[in-house]
Amino acid sequence: MANPIFSTREIAAIFWLVVFFIYILINKEIRKSAYRVIIALRNKYIVLAILSLFVYTSLITYFPLYVCGVWDGSMIKDTCIWFLFTALSLLFNINKARDFTFFKRIITGNIKVIIIVEFLFNFYTFPLVVELIMLPILTFLTVVQTYTEIHQQQEPKYKVTTSCIKTIFSLIGCGIFLYVIWMTVKDYGNLLTIYNIKIFLLPIALTLLSIPYFYIVALIIEYDSVLTSIKHIRRHDNPSVAKDMIKATKRYANINLKALSRIWKYHALYEPAKGSASGYIKKIVQKPQYAIGHTARLLIFNDIKTVTKRLSKNGIGEFSDWNCFEGDEYSAITDYFLLKNSSLYMPNNLAYYITGKKNYIEKIELALNINYQQDKEMAMAKFKDIILSTCKSLSINCPQDLVDAVDHLSEYCLKFDTYSLELQCVPSGKVETWTFSIITQI
Repeated sequence: MANPIFSTREIAAIFWLVVFFIYILINKEIRKSAYRVIIALRNKYIVLAILSLFVYTSLITYFPLYVCGVWDGSMIKDTCIWFLFTALSLLFNINKARDFTFFKRIITGNIKVIIIVEFLFNFYTFPLVVELIMLPILTFLTVVQTYTEIHQQQEPKYKVTTSCIKTIFSLIGCGIFLYVIWMTVKDYGNLLTIYNIKIFLLPIALTLLSIPYFYIVALIIEYDSVLTSIKHIRRHDNPSVAKDMIKATKRYANINLKALSRIWKYHALYEPAKGSASGYIKKIVQKPQYAIGHTARLLIFNDIKTVTKRLSKNGIGEFSDWNCFEGDEYSAITDYFLLKNSSLYMPNNLAYYITGKKNYIEKIELALNINYQQDKEMAMAKFKDIILSTCKSLSINCPQDLVDAVDHLSEYCLKFDTYSLELQCVPSGKVETWTFSIITQI
């Protein structure tokens, strides 16, 4: 008996999509929002990107897949599913690509999903009635989990909800996994066929073959951002400055996405009076060399790479490169972590600042800027959590007196033989800045 075109899971998904589409049509407010989304998608650059992705997918489907006998007309549905849910998702998130690590995560992540979900879980499906009931429940839980994970950094109360939903997903996943294993053992003859192996390999092959396209798109976006930023920042300088920086960018970055990312971060710090644009760009595209020093008495401060790697895991952002732009002073920072997004007021934010010399760190500073006093209590709670995480990451004991000082909004200073801990508050107009510092003795 021939396999049906659509599985029960796909039929259930189509049914609920039709229901959702009808709901959009009959609800005036949602219909207006959907119309605005459609209008936004009519942007010529978005249309061009989607069309170019479609053409590229068609080309790689024909050659090498079709020509080599890996692809045939029966796989159109699976190819369309990959295009709609994987390729377009990658396209709309390609602005996050800063180096080839982004693409490595795409490859490994997609292979995991394909093996566990796309193939085994979708090969064995439940009866249609079960799928119709299960799909909206799982969709609802996924939406709630996504919402709580986004907001749990700002609202600790959401952590309980996130943990509960993850437990529910784990139980459901275990149940489905046991069912899949049972069906695989029972029906392994139908699973291990040439056609199923091709279906299994198809999304993996399409993902691998699409990496060059996405890398080129990422390069175009990054170049546009860098060159536009250079022209904007240097608009009041001598026109030759911007031209020299753009020329140097193209020469030294070339097709290196990581180098472009470094230029985007640091080009604004260039001062024409202190050297040529070419020399400056050449300097900042070079990968920093992290050496182990012996100067800092707090030993871990001699290992810059380890410190930045550990602190980057504390949830408020990854560090920039350890770089020197003037004299012998080196620094690395994180972007500002917004404690609450709002278009109505400037949100409170957190950031790490590290300063020192080439081979060692002198000071680590965690800065909290309180721009909106109504959210101060929540901001201080997050500040305290990151202080505790910082000390734990560096294997430093966090005194209870320091925790109490944060709770009571008081300053604090404690000196040891090898390092000191400081908590300070510096008001500046309407902004209140709290800083927690770890300073090594030399």
